[in-house]
Amino acid sequence: MKVPLAAILRALRAHKRLTQESIPEGSNRQYLSQLEHGRSSPTLDKLQDLSEAYGASPLLLVGAATLIKEGISVEALIGKFAEQMRELDAVGTLAAARAELGDNGLRSRPAGRVIDRDLKASIQDCKAQGLTQAQTSQNLGVNKMTVSRYWR
Repeated sequence: MKVPLAAILRALRAHKRLTQESIPEGSNRQYLSQLEHGRSSPTLDKLQDLSEAYGASPLLLVGAATLIKEGISVEALIGKFAEQMRELDAVGTLAAARAELGDNGLRSRPAGRVIDRDLKASIQDCKAQGLTQAQTSQNLGVNKMTVSRYWR
């Protein structure tokens, strides 16, 4: 994604007749040059800063880079995005993400891994049947490390 994003950043800056020095959002010329040559990737915070400097949204920058990378039309990109967003909404992922936010940012959670009790029970059933960890991994379609963690 670095190269298509570089192309979008270059094109936007040229279209707006900006110089690298004129981009005010805490970016120095050397960093912008690295981005525009596809040698570096911005953090999400830096992408937000750049989008503000260019008068665009982070979604536009990432979407345009995706469009170039995949060689698809604007309509195809919008359709793909809408389909994926509807799917996230339908399975409850967007609601779950919203629930993770509180008044002061992310809700706090207890430290440690979340135990998938159904998966653990399935792994223990395979163990009781005499299957190996490798067989269990293949049968359940889960990573061997996950099987190992729940094997005990």
